Amino acid sequence: ADCQKPQGICLDIVVPSYRVNNNDYLKNIALLRASREDIYVKFWFIVDNPCEDHVEAVKALAAELNEKQLHHDGNYFINVIHYGVNRGASYARNTGYNYSVADWILFLDDDVVPETNILDAYVGALKRFPDAKVLAGMTELPAAFNMWTSMIAACN
Repeated sequence: ADCQKPQGICLDIVVPSYRVNNNDYLKNIALLRASREDIYVKFWFIVDNPCEDHVEAVKALAAELNEKQLHHDGNYFINVIHYGVNRGASYARNTGYNYSVADWILFLDDDVVPETNILDAYVGALKRFPDAKVLAGMTELPAAFNMWTSMIAACN
């Protein structure tokens, strides 16, 4: 637990993760950075997949990136939560929400490719609309690869 709340903006990014072999997406999310130095971000990867190999791969990614970040940039940290069974994305989001102690939470999915400036965009919106309860933004979906993802792309 943190002893003191840092000065600045505390933002948690909650990412439910069920898909195996998606560490490239998770890594891209975990490497998101804001241009401001007073931003403190905790990533919550909520592994909603009982496959132990998937859990270990996500934990290894988090450990590797956390080790690098401690020496470069202590404002970012990755947490991995796993509860052993598939309870669905909404349960995983709620789990991340319950763990969060940040002022703001950004929910992303484990198959999105956010713009590299997404943190700056949300921080800017928070500054412009400090009383807002919810902020929503567009994120580009990966290329459709089956009927289901084609239908989702058509709705975007």
